[in-house]
Amino acid sequence: MLIKVRKNGEVLFQVKSHLDGKTARAMRVYLGYAIDLGEKKILLDFSRVRNFEYNGMAMLVEALLQHRRSGRIEIGLQGLSKECFDAVVNLGF
Repeated sequence: MLIKVRKNGEVLFQVKSHLDGKTARAMRVYLGYAIDLGEKKILLDFSRVRNFEYNGMAMLVEALLQHRRSGRIEIGLQGLSKECFDAVVNLGF
């Protein structure tokens, strides 16, 4: 996973290769850090994800929904494959 802060203040999380439970747990921790530091915009880039485990995606979406419901942060997703998109939609994002 690569994390960048863009010029517009947005934090970009670039998910690489495989998304599983271990990756999702790490992302939850880093998302929490970014939010605790006062970041207001987070973008997750899935364009490099080649495969994923549904339970990993479910863990990640659950964390994203919790943060989004708090109203403190704007979260966006980009580069989703059809399979990732379908999973995210089915999980309620």
